[in-house]
Amino acid sequence: MLLFFLTFISSPAFADGFLSREGQTAIDKGSKMLAGSFSFSTSGGDLYEWNGNRLTRFQINCSYSSFLGKGFALGGHLSIEHTSQGSFSSSSYGVGPQIICFPGRNRPKPHIKGANYPYFGLAFTYTHYSGDLDGSLVDLGVGNVHMLTRTVGVPLELTYQMERVKSTEGNSFNLTAGLVVFIY
Repeated sequence: MLLFFLTFISSPAFADGFLSREGQTAIDKGSKMLAGSFSFSTSGGDLYEWNGNRLTRFQINCSYSSFLGKGFALGGHLSIEHTSQGSFSSSSYGVGPQIICFPGRNRPKPHIKGANYPYFGLAFTYTHYSGDLDGSLVDLGVGNVHMLTRTVGVPLELTYQMERVKSTEGNSFNLTAGLVVFIY
């Protein structure tokens, strides 16, 4: 089903005619941005295994943003994660606001496929974990959206993430790729 959806929205008939206006770029005022990514990991070895069981993690992220000005978007995001190891499993979900800025004076022409949109962003997430634990995340990211069509692109982002659960804090670096659809 997901493969069908991705094929449909990236088809030239759909992406280049239905979702865009002539003469406007994907990051102009009034444009909308829908983004998503998913990840799956399984870890083993002495560091990650417990009683011979591997650590398995699955995560889905999605977001919606609206461009309030040329290159400046404000929106929200949702994250769902499931972790398991042997008989243990845990789920979490998070929601929060995000700000994304596509800097620079030179903007790619709207009719050029293969355009690149560098950006940086800030996101705050309130997270609820199973077991009645709550936490927060702050993400600082830089990335680039490479446009496959006039309206569909692939973002690649490097993020520094600061996390707090109760009184315990930690941080991580993440490299993420996904899919983004611009409506303009």
